[in-house]
Amino acid sequence: TVAIPVNRADLAQRAGLFEKQKYPCTPGFEFCGEIIEVAEDVSTRFLNQKVYYWGDHRNSDLQQGAYASNLQLPLEELIMLPFEVDLLNFAASSSAGILALESLKSFRKAEQKILVTGASGGLGSNLLTFGTHMGHTMYAATTSEDKIDYCKSIGAKDAVNIRLGSINDQSPEI
Repeated sequence: TVAIPVNRADLAQRAGLFEKQKYPCTPGFEFCGEIIEVAEDVSTRFLNQKVYYWGDHRNSDLQQGAYASNLQLPLEELIMLPFEVDLLNFAASSSAGILALESLKSFRKAEQKILVTGASGGLGSNLLTFGTHMGHTMYAATTSEDKIDYCKSIGAKDAVNIRLGSINDQSPEI
């Protein structure tokens, strides 16, 4: 485990508010980390793969434990992250990050043009970053000039300030 997002459920668990919880236990519902070892029947190509895990709620034995330094989990319960992802930053916005990754799955064909509105926020930032790393051409719509610079720094090919007029007038490419 490299980083753990702490959310409301973690705080409730640590406070002993889960009636069915068996204590003592290792708390933590989600983590960001890297695969450091694989079982004999798993390809070694997964070694050093960055991953995200958010408790498998179908199996009560795996709903906790993310605070541990090392975990043993089935590969199919891990969400593979792009190699370039900074795990500490991802952990800080993991819900938005997972939503971004899941949203981008619908763009199966690489090199698509994607416009992100609200591009400087948590979800928008993740969409720009992941979309760029997945080979898409990303564009951003935001509300100020400093946000335009930020969006370009994380992968937007072009960005516009929607307060200054129509998107097409500011950037015909979009």
